[in-house]
Amino acid sequence: MDTIRIDPEQCTGCGICAAVCPVGVIAAEDAGDAPAAVPERESLCIDCGHCEAFCPTGALVHRGGTGAGGETGDLSPNAIGRYLKSRRSVRRYAERPVPREKIEAVLDVARYAPSAGNRQPVSWLVIHDPAEVRRLASLAVDWMRHEAASDNPLMPTAQLAALVVAWDGGRDPVCLGAPHLVVAHVPDSSALVDGVIALTWVDAVAPAHGLGTCWAGFLMIAAARWEPLRSALALPAGHVPVHALMFGYPRFAPSRIPGRKPLALAWR
Repeated sequence: MDTIRIDPEQCTGCGICAAVCPVGVIAAEDAGDAPAAVPERESLCIDCGHCEAFCPTGALVHRGGTGAGGETGDLSPNAIGRYLKSRRSVRRYAERPVPREKIEAVLDVARYAPSAGNRQPVSWLVIHDPAEVRRLASLAVDWMRHEAASDNPLMPTAQLAALVVAWDGGRDPVCLGAPHLVVAHVPDSSALVDGVIALTWVDAVAPAHGLGTCWAGFLMIAAARWEPLRSALALPAGHVPVHALMFGYPRFAPSRIPGRKPLALAWR
């Protein structure tokens, strides 16, 4: 199909689509003319959608879109600042499950997270069954138990032993009793940063849906070192886990924004 479709009735010839194209796929013969894709450069298109996104009249539809994505909204700096500052790591979860539709709505937003070359390499694994979340946590504890019994000088064996004691005592220091997990995974390690960015979007969007999240550090440390846990994740062949978030409905809601260290900033 054509790289772009332009409605001549709506196009004003402003040239913005050509100006924002990062690889010069779009051009107009003369100023004020309706633009078109340059045939010898069409193969360079990275499907970023800038041409469609920045068209002020909605005259252009990119091959990767439908023209039905909707218009951008207005959000004040103060509103977005307060929203992001109020985000908290949630370590106490309600027992009720999150509907799959709500999870998909959050992940749908994360599709728009930036990625190198607009490759959009991130795939998702959602562990929706709380029993499966606990099974994965138990495999992480198996690794901790193994390392705590070793004399590996590179491992914090005392800390790992304490986590094992907590697990054996009925607590979950790995997934904190969260009902669900979401794991970002990518085809190769060159896309790890893309995966972290996408997960950060999930982390930021979740509170708007009434959800709480926490980065599952212990789980992913174990997954990198313990084959039984990696096998249990059952990712597609060749895929690399980026990181995971625990999530669910929070038991408590924050009512204040706490302080933080002063901004560490240098100007040059």
